[in-house]
Amino acid sequence: MTGHQLSILPGDDDGQEPEPRAETRRRFGPPKVPVTPIATSGRTEYTASCPRCSAVHRHTRPGPRQGPCGARYTVPEHDETE
Repeated sequence: MTGHQLSILPGDDDGQEPEPRAETRRRFGPPKVPVTPIATSGRTEYTASCPRCSAVHRHTRPGPRQGPCGARYTVPEHDETE
């Protein structure tokens, strides 16, 4: 009989949570960030507090966005921020 070696992967029984699967990340998207809506002439824009660089980035519409620093986050709809 040949012996089989088993290995324990992170997140199995060592008390650590496994990383979310790719399909879970796609379904829920990047985390929502605090925004302040700005009423400009003709449209509403959003200033988002960046979770990566702590700067404030400006976006023209809600939804999943990427800031100039490369951070990915979701700008919520105006009614979701209240």
